[in-house]
Amino acid sequence: MNEIAALKAKRLVLNVIKYAFLIFAAFVALVPIVSCIFTAFKTDEEYASTNVIELPQNWLNFDNFITAWQQADMGRAFLNSFIILICVLVGSIMISSMLAYVLNRFKFPGNALIRNLFTIATLIPGIASQVTVYQIMTALHLVNSMPGYIILMMGTDVITIYIFLQFFENLSPTLDESATLDESAILDRDEPSRVLHRCSTFLLTPETDYEERGFVPNVCFPCATLQDAATGRIALYYGCADSYVGLAFTTADEVVDYIKAHDQTSDADRELGLR
Repeated sequence: MNEIAALKAKRLVLNVIKYAFLIFAAFVALVPIVSCIFTAFKTDEEYASTNVIELPQNWLNFDNFITAWQQADMGRAFLNSFIILICVLVGSIMISSMLAYVLNRFKFPGNALIRNLFTIATLIPGIASQVTVYQIMTALHLVNSMPGYIILMMGTDVITIYIFLQFFENLSPTLDESATLDESAILDRDEPSRVLHRCSTFLLTPETDYEERGFVPNVCFPCATLQDAATGRIALYYGCADSYVGLAFTTADEVVDYIKAHDQTSDADRELGLR
């Protein structure tokens, strides 16, 4: 019993110390913010005669906000910040996601080297590269310009690339296959390299619940066909979301007519050659 009581007392002391440290850290972090809020509502005389933690006499004194808005052109500042935010957010997400996808899905010489270079870049302090960055931006005539700042913000977010790398590593490669669209075409019987008709859309698409939900959602793929030569009827066995097997019926004439009705053949398709 004494050991249990001693263990509980030790845990209590540790919790008290932990929460005391957290309260102190929160206090240190909040004091500057609170003092700025209090000071913003004070007049010049009140600011000179009181300390920064003392409450303002009038919480409806917005003269400082009006002065800052007019003299500092805060409206233009907010607009610039919004434009920069949208451009950097969209550009950084697009660049980082595409680069992370290539590094994760494709294995090529230099893949590991690129990853290691990004790792090294995260270890270099930003202040160590300021002179070089300034020289580059000066040579490109982008100093003191919004496009230059946007380019800098989009090109320095290495952490986002690693976040997307971790995201793609948790996604099954079969999802990439589910986005693949298999085309259908009619080839020249005597010259199979010549495409007579190429369908612009798909013949088989997931629509029902068992086609859209399963091990790999929204995937349909043909497995085998049986054809009645006398009637032209075709029985198509196809996979549904890698979980079920479906059976569809059509005729050869219906397939041919559908391909011709949605034809998108180009002049290059009709040329002889390997494809």
